[in-house]
Amino acid sequence: MHHQSHANFSIDCIKSVPIFGSLTPEEMTEVAIITSGRSFERNEMITMSRSVLSSNLS
Repeated sequence: MHHQSHANFSIDCIKSVPIFGSLTPEEMTEVAIITSGRSFERNEMITMSRSVLSSNLS
């Protein structure tokens, strides 16, 4: 199952982020399912256009 292997990897990452520390294991799994990992180079500028951000929030 693709979602499960992605979720297991992501849960380890989510557990290391303090803001997610109070989530239950079930909540962490839900967050893991809707997120994706990305890698960035050191000092790389990370931006998101407002139009992309707005469409993701609605």
